[in-house]
Amino acid sequence: MIYLAQPYTHKDPDIMELRYKAALRIVADYTRMEFLIYSPIVHYHNVAKHHNLPCHFDFWRELNLAAISRCTEVWVLPLKNWEKSLGVKAEVKHAEQAYKQITYLWEDARRLGV
Repeated sequence: MIYLAQPYTHKDPDIMELRYKAALRIVADYTRMEFLIYSPIVHYHNVAKHHNLPCHFDFWRELNLAAISRCTEVWVLPLKNWEKSLGVKAEVKHAEQAYKQITYLWEDARRLGV
């Protein structure tokens, strides 16, 4: 299974919504191509939004890192300012320490323009 890492948290809720929709697009596209892909953003965005849960990485850290441990590889969707994301940094570091294959989806990020 593939874990999709990408920036999410932002002070502007509209940007968070765009990032969520980018994750939806990637998951749909790659699922259509028969990849087994897991995105914590796709899975938990609406849960957090509708049940007043935090949207920052610290709250979700343990769950996300456990999911990475169970996946065979990590794909990073480098949306705008991805390199500033504390969550992406921690997820990539965890994946590296666990010797997971890491792939950057540069073309997908350009296509999405988010």
